Amino acid sequence: MFSLWNSLSAGVRRFAMTEALLGIGIGLFSLVLNYHLLSMHLNEKQIGEITSVSSIITGLISLPIGLLTDRWGAKNVMVCGIGLMGIGYFLFAGGDTLPLFYSAQIITSIGITLLVNSEIQLLFSYTASKQEEGTAYSVLFSVFTLFTGVGTLLGGWLPQWLDGEGRYVGTLVFAGALLLLLAVLRWALLPARPPVISSEKPSGAKLSIKLQMAAMYKGTSWKLAVFSLLVGTSLMLVTPYLNLMIKERNHWSESATSILLTINGLMLFAGSSAAPMLTRKLGVRRTFGLLFPLNLLAAVLLGLQLPVLLFSLLLPLRGGLFTLLNNLVESESMSAVPEADRNRFAGMRTVSRSIGSSAAVYVTGALLASGHTRLPFLLSALVLLAAYVYFYRTVLPVYEQTEQTSPLKSASD
Repeated sequence: MFSLWNSLSAGVRRFAMTEALLGIGIGLFSLVLNYHLLSMHLNEKQIGEITSVSSIITGLISLPIGLLTDRWGAKNVMVCGIGLMGIGYFLFAGGDTLPLFYSAQIITSIGITLLVNSEIQLLFSYTASKQEEGTAYSVLFSVFTLFTGVGTLLGGWLPQWLDGEGRYVGTLVFAGALLLLLAVLRWALLPARPPVISSEKPSGAKLSIKLQMAAMYKGTSWKLAVFSLLVGTSLMLVTPYLNLMIKERNHWSESATSILLTINGLMLFAGSSAAPMLTRKLGVRRTFGLLFPLNLLAAVLLGLQLPVLLFSLLLPLRGGLFTLLNNLVESESMSAVPEADRNRFAGMRTVSRSIGSSAAVYVTGALLASGHTRLPFLLSALVLLAAYVYFYRTVLPVYEQTEQTSPLKSASD
């Protein structure tokens, strides 16, 4: 593990070290937000509506942000995004009405959109080769998932220390403060990268925004964006409400729920760490051929009526397997796109994911409000099956072509 860490470029190591703060902040926020909104007398359907509006906002602004990243630079966009997320957390903590919660979600969503449309491109710009890109992504996500687990564990106990039973304001403020600190650290520590000129533009010419956005929907980027939509929808049918599903299905306390989510987070960490090793040993085709069936099986089993012990063992296993799959989808897709076009592809990918996420969180929120805690897993399996078919028909040839032609980056990178 240490040899792997030392083999990474300096910029990648700085990126990964600061990712710990992002993981803790998001882990805290993700665990306590639903509890906070319930304590403010919102129901599961209202929470789902707030979350789905967030996905719509993200979809509307992702393409313009992809173009903004080309001009303003990925580092600037990412730092602003992290800062807005922290401000949004503060607004959730101070809100007590639906309009304020919607405002907080909109600001948080803008911040997340800025972050996800810049973070991976910036990370990859610090790498020295195509092979290091996959390793860098896995290391970054490993750090994120490990410290998300730390944040989740803290989220089970911190409200009792900061707020008292049934209150979460202090915990949300603490999470927001961590993100503001992260924004400052990344601004100070990460090397700046110049804005990238897209390879789709004619030399010396400036295309209109309309023409640039039309160009996004051609070729490889469009195929990969649809794939991201399917995998993202399968993920979002379960993930946003996982704490509520565990608590209601098992009739557990918040502390017990946070412990299982922390174990789940450790499995996410294990899955993230294993991703580069699997692809190197098995290749792209065999790795995906193994992960898709295993994820389908796990989702179907979790959709059945299971004893609490079996459910508690299977849920973290499913988490690790899906993280393996999702990490490979994200890293292989970004690597398959030329570096000069990655900012705009990131916008396309975010738009496609937000479309699926918006529908997924609304549907799951309505199902939970009606008392259905198992059906989201079965719906997730159905969407994942569609992604499996689409992968073999459309995406696999793109990945294999990238695998066969993965030269070192030029020295100018």
